[in-house]
Amino acid sequence: MNIPEHQQNFIQEMKRRNFAKNTIDNYASCIAHFFLQSKKDHPKNINEQDIKDFLGTLKQTNTQRNYHSAIKKFYDVCLGQKEKFKYIPYARKDGKLPIVLSVDEIQSMFTACENTKHKVILALLYSCGLRVSELINLKWQHIDRSRMIINII
Repeated sequence: MNIPEHQQNFIQEMKRRNFAKNTIDNYASCIAHFFLQSKKDHPKNINEQDIKDFLGTLKQTNTQRNYHSAIKKFYDVCLGQKEKFKYIPYARKDGKLPIVLSVDEIQSMFTACENTKHKVILALLYSCGLRVSELINLKWQHIDRSRMIINII
């Protein structure tokens, strides 16, 4: 099987459809790994059971779901075989609850932090519920100081 050719076709199609760069990189990596594990000579010759068997080898639920999405998208956009996934359900999501810190733990975190810039970063993350990527991309223009509003873009 010519894996780089299939992978490149998939990347080009996702770029054409304006997928995010991280999604393209992630999906391309998943597809390459999937094809390396497959013993077939062409993606069209891979059947539902082969896909289920491969997904079953992945231990983490989120990893399974990620590979499922990547493989499904490949068969949809590159081969037009969306029906291959008609009877392959996604793995059930983990029902993990987030760890909630107590007031004392939060206070000790702020007390331990001596650098003012780091305290501001912690305060923004905690008080606004920001993701790290949202905080990194935050600009002065996004902060409306007169209305006390932060626009997350």
